[in-house]
Amino acid sequence: MAVLSATLVGLGQRNMLLPVGMALAAAASLWWCDRLGRIALDGWVINVAVVGTAAVAAWRFAQVGGPTDAAVAADGLIGLQAVMLFERKTTRTYWDLFSLSLLQAFL
Repeated sequence: MAVLSATLVGLGQRNMLLPVGMALAAAASLWWCDRLGRIALDGWVINVAVVGTAAVAAWRFAQVGGPTDAAVAADGLIGLQAVMLFERKTTRTYWDLFSLSLLQAFL
């Protein structure tokens, strides 16, 4: 669902880099995290990546204004989902990814 919502955002922005990047991240996390179990980012690494993603989104918000604010928010959600794909999956992680995907589709 994360790839589908990123595709919807990419179609709306006429930018296919985000959906392709999300598809690659989803495939890599499916293979390396879920199937092989070799990569599972620790909680502190996830937190640093989320804060970094939020900082980039805040910086981009300061640069743009008007109707592009929703595009910046959607891009930030795509980054957040890409980070969350590489953590150890729990039921809460799946619900978080689902709710972020729905929110992203509404933006």
